[in-house]
Order: sequence, then C-alpha cells, then structure tokens
Amino acid sequence: AKPSEITPRSALLLAKALQEAGLPDGVFNIVQGYGAACGSSLVSHPDVSAVSFTGGTATGAQVAALAAPQFKKLSLELGGKNPCVVFADCDIEATVRGIVRSSFLNSGQICLCGSRILVEDDGKGFYDRFLSAFAAA
Repeated sequence: AKPSEITPRSALLLAKALQEAGLPDGVFNIVQGYGAACGSSLVSHPDVSAVSFTGGTATGAQVAALAAPQFKKLSLELGGKNPCVVFADCDIEATVRGIVRSSFLNSGQICLCGSRILVEDDGKGFYDRFLSAFAAA
C-alpha cells in the first residue's frame, strides 16, 4: 500500500494493527513517498499486477495511463462526493464541529472532505435545530 503523503501515519497504524492481529510479515506492506515518484514507480512496476487508487481525476488519469500498457487490474475512485450523515440521536454541537472541520480542513482539498450533509428529519424539529446550529458555526 502507498498511502497519501498527507496521511502517512494512518497506514502505518493499520499495518501495526494487522501485525498484532497475526497477519504474517509480507502480506501487507507500506511504501511511503510522494505520488509522482513513488506512486508512479509502483504503478508501472511489472511485479505489481493490480492497482487501486482513490483521489483526484487528473491523478487517476495518470495512474490509468501507467497501468494500461501492462493490462493491470485497475480500480479508481475519483472525485467522490462524501456525505456527512446526521441522525437525530447525535450530539449536535460535536457533530457540527466535526462536519465544519471535515468540510473546510485543507480548504476542502482532501479526498475525505465532507461535501454533502444528509440530515434526518425526525418530525420533532431535529432538522431545524441542526440547521440553526450549523448556520451559526
């Protein structure tokens, strides 16, 4: 796995958890580095038979172009719209803080940026309370 250079530690923590769970060495490997150098080397390497990429469409096009000549198995998740789903039993203040942070962290230039908010309408005014709290944030 080659994680985003923005979040390298999360993949290392996953690798550590897998190792502690008993996954044999060599089954899950981490390669850290920038996409242009490290990622393109991995995608174009003849020993890599499958590639899964999550990110922007421009980079996805580059990944596909590198994988295509070798007919590699390829999975691309590009430019998705990540919904924030809010249920009536949530802590409204904590949820609003989390959604605002996820929507505007890194100016929205991150693949897990919350770009839609789906709010439960429980018929008891939760939607309106949430909307007021969000607008005030």
